[in-house]
Amino acid sequence: MITHFMNHKRFLKARNQFFDLETKIIDQNESITRLTTGFVEQHQDELIEKPIFTVEISIEDMEDMINNLKSHIRQIKNLKNENETN
Repeated sequence: MITHFMNHKRFLKARNQFFDLETKIIDQNESITRLTTGFVEQHQDELIEKPIFTVEISIEDMEDMINNLKSHIRQIKNLKNENETN
């Protein structure tokens, strides 16, 4: 039984791409997060999504990915600041 469901979708209009993050919490010990990326094509008045890549991960794996991404962003900012001061 699914106890919670969240979906977040973002369209990157400049690149005709989409990013979809869907999380299902099944019980206290189990969850599934599905990350999907792909292209968007417009046919008449309708946007058609064409997925390219999908992966399912746990919340714990997602937290690790987010923490690694934050660390990577901090490194990039530090390098940028160092280059600007030199």
